[in-house]
Amino acid sequence: MTPRRLLPHRNPGRREAVDEEIRHHLAEAADRLIDEGWDPDEARAEAERRFGAVERVRDEMLAHRDDDGRMTMETVRALAQDVRLTLRALRRRPVFTWTLVLTLAVGIGAAGAIFSMIDAVLLRPLPYDDPDRIVEVGVVLPDERNYVMPFLMRDQVEEWMGGADFLSEVAVHEQMSVVRTDGPEPEQLSAHAVGPSLDDVLGVQPALGRAFTAADGRPGERVVMLSHRYWVRTGSAPDIVGQTIRLDEEPWTVIGVLPRGFKYPVTSRAELWIPVADDYTVAGRAQTQLNVMGRLAPGLTLEAAQGRADALGEGLTAEQPHEIGWMTRLQTVGHWRGNPDTVRGLWTAFGAVVGMLLIAMVNGANLQLVRGEDRRGEVGVRMALGASRGRVLRHMLVESVVLSLLAGLAATGLAWLFVEGLRAIAPRELTFGMVHDFGIESRALLAVFAVALSSGLAVGLLPALRTARAGGAQDVAGRRLTDRSTQRLRSLLVVGEVALSVVLLVGAGLFMRSFAAIARVEIGMDSERIAAVGLSLPSSRYESAADRAAFTGQLTERLSALPGAVGVTFAQGLPPQGGGISFNLELEAEGGESRPIDDLVNFNTVPPGFIAVLGTRLHEGRGLQPGDRESGGVVIDRDLARLIFDEDRVVGRRFRFDPEDDWSTVVGVVEELKLGGLDDPMGSAAVLYPMDPNAPSAFLSFAVRTDGDPATLLPLMRQVVHDLDPTLPLRTLQTGEELVAEGLVRPRFLVLLIGVLAATSLLLAVVGLFGVVSYTVARGRREMGIRMALGASSARVRGGVLRWGLGVTVIGVALGLGAATLVDDLAASLLYGVAPGDPITTVGVAVTMVAAALLACWLPAARATRVDPAEVLRPE
Repeated sequence: MTPRRLLPHRNPGRREAVDEEIRHHLAEAADRLIDEGWDPDEARAEAERRFGAVERVRDEMLAHRDDDGRMTMETVRALAQDVRLTLRALRRRPVFTWTLVLTLAVGIGAAGAIFSMIDAVLLRPLPYDDPDRIVEVGVVLPDERNYVMPFLMRDQVEEWMGGADFLSEVAVHEQMSVVRTDGPEPEQLSAHAVGPSLDDVLGVQPALGRAFTAADGRPGERVVMLSHRYWVRTGSAPDIVGQTIRLDEEPWTVIGVLPRGFKYPVTSRAELWIPVADDYTVAGRAQTQLNVMGRLAPGLTLEAAQGRADALGEGLTAEQPHEIGWMTRLQTVGHWRGNPDTVRGLWTAFGAVVGMLLIAMVNGANLQLVRGEDRRGEVGVRMALGASRGRVLRHMLVESVVLSLLAGLAATGLAWLFVEGLRAIAPRELTFGMVHDFGIESRALLAVFAVALSSGLAVGLLPALRTARAGGAQDVAGRRLTDRSTQRLRSLLVVGEVALSVVLLVGAGLFMRSFAAIARVEIGMDSERIAAVGLSLPSSRYESAADRAAFTGQLTERLSALPGAVGVTFAQGLPPQGGGISFNLELEAEGGESRPIDDLVNFNTVPPGFIAVLGTRLHEGRGLQPGDRESGGVVIDRDLARLIFDEDRVVGRRFRFDPEDDWSTVVGVVEELKLGGLDDPMGSAAVLYPMDPNAPSAFLSFAVRTDGDPATLLPLMRQVVHDLDPTLPLRTLQTGEELVAEGLVRPRFLVLLIGVLAATSLLLAVVGLFGVVSYTVARGRREMGIRMALGASSARVRGGVLRWGLGVTVIGVALGLGAATLVDDLAASLLYGVAPGDPITTVGVAVTMVAAALLACWLPAARATRVDPAEVLRPE
């Protein structure tokens, strides 16, 4: 007796499983014969006769299974044979193969690109040691709104850190800027001043050189670390450690390079790290406020640490009250990884790309259903020759896996192209909080192939099941029997992809109308006649207000002398986004009661003539004049006038933002003044305060109004600044139109992204509809030939095809518009000047979808009218 014959006795459980499988197969075969009209007893006997010797089949099945339950070499060879057959079959049908592969690849590639962006911004772990135990400390302002300031004042740091026993390690840091002066041009650089223990808290080690020590911050010691990105940008010198660079005209020694991809905090753009001394000074300069962060003590949860921080704050408040209070909030280092609009925009894009992927999968399923219909004869022959349904199904699933892998390879290339496109149009708001670069790296590749495999199997499974179940369903002459359930399924799939396309088109339409509304916004500046230059005056050379005032006066005088200049002004920022933001306000109009408001109010301090130079339109009153600073005169816009007084004719009336403030008197009201962004992300209300001419800010933007092309002034303005101070870098140098264009970057990004996804989805839906209608016409040629032979006109046949195609389209449009009213509400906060349910968008999308469907159906419908009844009926 051979070992194979003993196998069932060694594995009685496996023999029972095989016997059960045989019984199930015989029962299925008998049921089919009974359905054909056989007597039940005769059907079971016939099924056993057709099956053959049960003992022989049982031994053969057991021989294909080893003792460990693993596939035998026979099974592996069978799978290899399936792969070879699949590749041979796909080569014979290149149009089908590449149509399906590219259809899926477009959806998968786009999904991979969007995932890589979301992963970099929101999902990928931060590059710190155990980031969930690193916390940042902010002061909770002592009022009912619990606003958190993300820093401590300098005179709070030492006392608070001394009592913070719930943190095992504590460090301070602060953002600042410096000017590098040893290059061909002065360069403004962002620097991060850090305490010596910060690298220990974060668990980071330099890629080159060493980290800071406590001695590095002492007076006279000037050492610096470079970010990896800045080191690469400046040449990637391998011997950079020990070299000297000049910052603010002082020599600094490079002691190290930070590791690739490292960024702290998440919003930092720092090119340099410089040390904070033990007395919390930086290069001998005192700091007014400092950021504090630390690592939770071992075994302590965030909630427990917060409780001890509250107790510390209460004790310090009782011992030594402080104007901003001692109550603090501990938040994990990754609590902020993007502003709410950015996060909402990313998930909106993700939802759109998932919709497009579903449409691609529906198209793929329809292609597989069509091919399954064509393969019924092939499957019938294979089953007649003895292949089981399971064997046929396995072959079809292997085919789906092969197609999935091909789609994954194509999707990888497309995803790389999509990522490059996203990088080219990504707004600063997106990259601002991005710790990691986004691209097609390991996580994105894994996502691409996981989606490719799952979508390929999902697309192929249902058609494979239907084809295997219906294999051999042919009449005697070899013609396929009509399968109305398959036709209904294809129709439902078309309805689904039309509905999804409509949802995406409605979203794209709303974003396009929102973008158009933003582009029409009046910003309070005649941008076509403005040239602007932005400067940051370093404290090392412009330490006193008198120094800054002298420079400002000289620069204004020289800019005024430029050819074509008709006016010069300056401020901390220019429209559409410049100045500061007031919040946590207790608004009070004279004669009324004070009331807290949640609105943000944008402000700017400006010299006399600011409104006239910018071309801001006055609604009432006048612009600021020299005496307004002493009298409390201000200029407000109509939005703030309505917020304070519920009307916009308010010249001469007084208000204040806090009961302890002095009264401000309205001397003028302007029509529009955008200081918080084109689409008002920081609120629409604005106020202009008179600037102290003897103490201008170190952070200034100069605007020159010209009677010609402002672009011609830009090189002259650069030269003027260089002549006054050759070491002073330009922060910005641009025309007013370029200033406005910066404000359109984020809405343009969403319009382009959602628009491209929606347009691609529309194309896929139209192609899918065209394919289904074409296949329906091809399958119905015999029926159409009979109808035309019986007298049906070409117009009637064509109308029948169009009615079917337009019918499924109208149903899909109706379902899509209904779904859009629910989905688009999620993106309402990203819109400006338009709301979900906008009738123009709704009607436009419906008309576009129906017109596209009519175009997709017209060619197959026209082909249906060219059916020759004699040719079709000749085989009969």
